[in-house]
Amino acid sequence: MKRTLAFAITAQAISVVILLFLAFKFFGQLNTMSAFTESVEHTYQVINQISTVQSYIKDAETSSRGFLLTDKKEFLRLLDRSKVEVFPAIDSLRNLVNNDTAQLSILRSVERSVYRKIWLQIENTRLKKRMLPDSLLARLIAGRLIMEHIEASMDKMRNNELLLLKERRKLKREYELLLPGNVRISFIITGLLTLVFGLWIYIELKKRFRFQALLQHKLMELRQNNEELEQIAFAASHDLQEPLRKIRIFSDRLLLKTKSSHNEENYQMTERINVAATRLQNLIADLVTFNNLVQNKFEINSISLRDLICQCIDMAKQKLPGMEVSINEDELPVIVGSEEQVLILFQQLLNNAIEFRSPHRNLKISIETSKVKWSQIKGLPGEMTEGNFYYIKLVDNGIGFDEAYKSKMFKPFQRLHNYETELNARRKGMGLAMCKRVMLNVGGWIDATGQVGEGAIIHLYFPIL
Repeated sequence: MKRTLAFAITAQAISVVILLFLAFKFFGQLNTMSAFTESVEHTYQVINQISTVQSYIKDAETSSRGFLLTDKKEFLRLLDRSKVEVFPAIDSLRNLVNNDTAQLSILRSVERSVYRKIWLQIENTRLKKRMLPDSLLARLIAGRLIMEHIEASMDKMRNNELLLLKERRKLKREYELLLPGNVRISFIITGLLTLVFGLWIYIELKKRFRFQALLQHKLMELRQNNEELEQIAFAASHDLQEPLRKIRIFSDRLLLKTKSSHNEENYQMTERINVAATRLQNLIADLVTFNNLVQNKFEINSISLRDLICQCIDMAKQKLPGMEVSINEDELPVIVGSEEQVLILFQQLLNNAIEFRSPHRNLKISIETSKVKWSQIKGLPGEMTEGNFYYIKLVDNGIGFDEAYKSKMFKPFQRLHNYETELNARRKGMGLAMCKRVMLNVGGWIDATGQVGEGAIIHLYFPIL
């Protein structure tokens, strides 16, 4: 469910990225269209400026000829104005064609010809009265030739711009025809992607909401089941214990009677009844304890493992006085948890070491302490992915166990050894299950390694808070 929703959200994110890409593409096309329009307008500006420059040059030529033919000073004023205006116009034209090398080269030639033409016109007006008619005619012919060169050059510039205008207008028209289709396709693709992925996310969210509602319903059922289990546990701890106590009381009396009557068969039957009742009573007591651990309604406080483990060792030595325990009490840390639960933990571990000791050697137990990081712990649950831990290693030289069956040793009612203990009561398979529950309650972890006939090692990891 989570993976599907994550994939749908990723797909929606991709569609948004595609939408942004298409938007940038659309704006790029608009910018290109604007660039085409600006290029067309620029060409028109160049053509208009060429006409303006030609107009000023023609005005200068006309005013110069008019003064030479009529000797009227009005033509000189028109000539002076044209001379003043023509060069700024040429500069403006140069700025417009600055990026066109061919046009710029033609314009430089025109500018040089205009300088010569203006200089010749000034000389003609200044020397008019001192020149012979033949000399004046020769100057006019020379001026005309320069003017023809200027006009030819300006016409060439205009023709170049007209060709460029035709090409740019063609490209603009083609782009104008393609632009609406591209925009439509972009928006259709974007709309479809958004619609598809949006619908997909809606479906996935609907499934998720339905799953959450089902989960809520299951949680209510689980809460109901827990309440019923609590009632069963209460009944086991009270209602079932009473008839068992009566069975044991009467079986004890029968044992005394059958023993005094010297009826061996009746005595053995009564003894088996007594042993079965004792086993059942102990099993119910363990079930009650395990249920209390699962409920985890104990008081939480700071615990000195030094005091608690020493207390458990003293209790264990009362059961087996000859056992040897090596421990560095100064290295034992202070943890946070329930003292009652941690007491159950070490009692069960030491009881296991006693009950599964080797018959060929004295029981020896060593307890070592160190600090480790979560990354150094093997088999740690996925939710425990950070932090440091107090590591307590409890090693014994008992009968050990086969690690092939380790997966079931921390489960309730699972037994790796089914033989009868010296108390003549088969193991119930609840000790290590209770130990694991205690470690989970304190936020830690438990593991075990061992070899058959060599002994067992219990690994305890308490979180450093």
